[in-house]
Amino acid sequence: MIIKVCGMREPENIRAIEQAGADWMGFIFFPQSARYVSHRPEYLPEQCHRIGVFVNESSENILLKAQEFGLHHIQLHGRETPEQCRKLKAAGLGVIKVFSIAQKSDLQSAGCYEGICDYFRHCLLRIWRFRQNLQLEYPASLSGKDAFPAEWRSPARQSFPFVAIQA
Repeated sequence: MIIKVCGMREPENIRAIEQAGADWMGFIFFPQSARYVSHRPEYLPEQCHRIGVFVNESSENILLKAQEFGLHHIQLHGRETPEQCRKLKAAGLGVIKVFSIAQKSDLQSAGCYEGICDYFRHCLLRIWRFRQNLQLEYPASLSGKDAFPAEWRSPARQSFPFVAIQA
């Protein structure tokens, strides 16, 4: 299981979450977010993988933040193309791509990212109806979102545990 705590900004919180044993820690680089990180905190985790969360950001700015914060993965919530994801992965970053899924056909857009992204995520609030129709039982995270490793090809493969906590 991978435990990810997202929305971290304060050094005391970062230390406490790291000491609690989180695997991944998320930093939000989307200015409209209440948890936006405008500057590097005094302390960054040493034991957790650092994840940068971006929405419709240029590759250049993502790479700058990745270098400044020592990011291991980036989590992309916007209209990033497979080519942009490939470029960022080639730069040495793990890539988590987020998709909004309101109906079954929305899953098709994820196919273009297979073999490029390390993980896929989707918005849980929009997926409840879809999930109930398919009677899926993969794990929900504490953030209100679920995550999928990219190698999932069908609803039959639903055993990868991933927990994300919004701080």
